[in-house]
Amino acid sequence: MQSLGAEKTVDYHDPDWPQQIRDWARAGVTASLAIQPGTEKDSMQVVKDGGKVITVSGYGLDLTSEWNITVRQMGHHPETQKKVKALVKQIAAGDIQLVIEKEFSFNDALQALKKTETRHARGKLVVNVGE
Repeated sequence: MQSLGAEKTVDYHDPDWPQQIRDWARAGVTASLAIQPGTEKDSMQVVKDGGKVITVSGYGLDLTSEWNITVRQMGHHPETQKKVKALVKQIAAGDIQLVIEKEFSFNDALQALKKTETRHARGKLVVNVGE
């Protein structure tokens, strides 16, 4: 994440990660992206009043806080196709670095799927269907 421009990164396996964020941003952060299921509640601890927690998995939508924090699921929008095209152009131009962890043959697609289920990929996993 740092190589992609993140100012501060933490390891969600470290039980002290919320404190690390609070030490870094004492007033709290504006938003937190809870990618891993179960990190939504901890994410609420680092978001300031009026902030947002975006959950990729959809977990945590029923969470409430004593602060004015909104919890939303990352959703899809009709403009997604346009945004994906713009993103591809940025990658092609070298403005954004795309990290590919591993390319799998079509015959090994199940292995790629199992890797995504671990939620520990360090880049994109690509399945080559042209083989």
